[in-house]
Amino acid sequence: MKLRMILSVSLMAIKGFASVDVERINAAARELFWRHGPSSDMLWSQNFYQQFSGKMRPALQIAYQLMQLAEDLKDGALIMEAHQSIGALLVLLGRSSDALEHLEKAQRFMPRITIIATTFSTTSIAK
Repeated sequence: MKLRMILSVSLMAIKGFASVDVERINAAARELFWRHGPSSDMLWSQNFYQQFSGKMRPALQIAYQLMQLAEDLKDGALIMEAHQSIGALLVLLGRSSDALEHLEKAQRFMPRITIIATTFSTTSIAK
């Protein structure tokens, strides 16, 4: 799965986010996803592919899947990123009030994540 994601990101950089080659690699990754369980990396890759292909509704569905995974993992940073992605997609779909709700939720995670990152950096430097 990781190798497919690395290949997908590399192809996005070389051939563009919406290239046929990226879709082919992502289709194989989706199959692995259903066999081996969820992966935030795979969901992000799928989300980007859908967005840059102009498929905002499928991208939004994937962003909601990412949110569910983040909540299941209790991963604050991933929850924040999922809210940001959902909010941005909702804006593009013309649903500004719904978008604002998600963007505000994402903002609530910012101070905690910044504190954790700062604490980690300070601790790492002190060693």
